Amino acid sequence: MIASGVMLGAEQPVILHLLDIPSAAEALNGVKMELVDAAFPLLKGVVATTDVVEACTGVNIAVMIGGFPREEGMEANDFMSIYKSQALALRKHAAANCKILVVDDPANTSVLFSKSSIPEKNITCLTRLDHNRALGQISETLNVPVSDVKNVIVWGNRSSTLYPDMKYATVKTPYGEKPVLELVADDAWLHAEFITTIQQRDSESFKACKFSGAMSAANSACDHIHDWVIGTPEGTWVSMGVYSDGSHSVPAGRFYSFPAICRNGEWSIVQDLGTPTLAIFQSEDEGNIRQMKERLEMISNRLNKMEIRAGTELRYHSSIFDELEGRANLAFENICNKIEFLEREIANLESNLAKAQVYLHGAFQEVAKWRQLYWNLRSRVILSRVSVPAPHAA
Repeated sequence: MIASGVMLGAEQPVILHLLDIPSAAEALNGVKMELVDAAFPLLKGVVATTDVVEACTGVNIAVMIGGFPREEGMEANDFMSIYKSQALALRKHAAANCKILVVDDPANTSVLFSKSSIPEKNITCLTRLDHNRALGQISETLNVPVSDVKNVIVWGNRSSTLYPDMKYATVKTPYGEKPVLELVADDAWLHAEFITTIQQRDSESFKACKFSGAMSAANSACDHIHDWVIGTPEGTWVSMGVYSDGSHSVPAGRFYSFPAICRNGEWSIVQDLGTPTLAIFQSEDEGNIRQMKERLEMISNRLNKMEIRAGTELRYHSSIFDELEGRANLAFENICNKIEFLEREIANLESNLAKAQVYLHGAFQEVAKWRQLYWNLRSRVILSRVSVPAPHAA
């Protein structure tokens, strides 16, 4: 969609920087090959990398779609985004006017950029998907082309607490533009089913498809960037998650979805709509309370599981400790027995050595006696030879 000109127009050449995790490098290279093989006239280059600095260097538009894969039953508040390293790289290496769109949940993770060198006006999150969903629901209900519906508003945070508002929405008819509130006769649908459908569409879509709606999210991201860069049609606004300037009684600095118009690459919040109805804030407050309760229940369940696991681990390690203690006691006993045996052997050796010393002492005395006897006998023999008379000659 980007390479074919849907996002930035049919006259804008692009160089795509694609970033993925190292384990997906081969698949990422396959995507690059597909892009090259498609021979998009507007595509002037592809940088496919697992290096975040290389991916972020010099980029003018960053669409951040990475996040934790959705599982059934998950809402946006259950997600943990993985934007921190990308945020740091964009701060240091992106173009100064880089426009950033955070797509995946939780979209308000964009506050990571709030103290960066990138202006706050250049940081947005995707509520256009919920905006388009609201247009689609009205289109289906009234059986009109979705292109004839405009100016719904999505208020709030990118989560199940958002509030789709059709107070100012209109539909093009043969008799001119008509307010949706005049054309829809079903108050129950207007004030209940329509709102919950948009709020819970992610979960319902996942239950049906068993995966997140990638096509609708990709299309909405393109719509968001297209209108931000090229501009919104005259008399039409779109929903964008941006930093509040205090408009519509939303505290300044809060990340929030507002109705916005875009001109010359800049967005601005639509004014003169009055203060949002109490129902919008009540819905958000009730949703926040519900999410807090769900989060507390989830934490409680996790703590219980951790406690059970810790007990199991403790019992296991306790049994291992008892076994090791038994082995250590047995080894100590064996060592003590060996020490006693060695002490007895040493005592026997010392006793035998003492006996050997006595025996050697006696032997030395006996040898001395025999030596003395030898010398006595030898001296007698010598004397006898000297005293024998010499024979006379005949």
